[in-house]
Amino acid sequence: MKGNPLDKKQKYHPDILLFLWLIPFISAFNYSLTYSNIQWNGFLLMTYTIDTVQGYLAWLCVRWMILF
Repeated sequence: MKGNPLDKKQKYHPDILLFLWLIPFISAFNYSLTYSNIQWNGFLLMTYTIDTVQGYLAWLCVRWMILF
């Protein structure tokens, strides 16, 4: 019989918390460098969200390739 997976000790990965906070800031900085006329509207929300999600997905793919 296999042991309970909840009994196993969780590994600490400090990069997760770091990138959860850094990727939105990096996306905002990148957005300010890319667009010269930034207006607070739906386009800003949509493009910022897409850029941030792409950053998270890219980070997850690279992290997965490094760890596995």
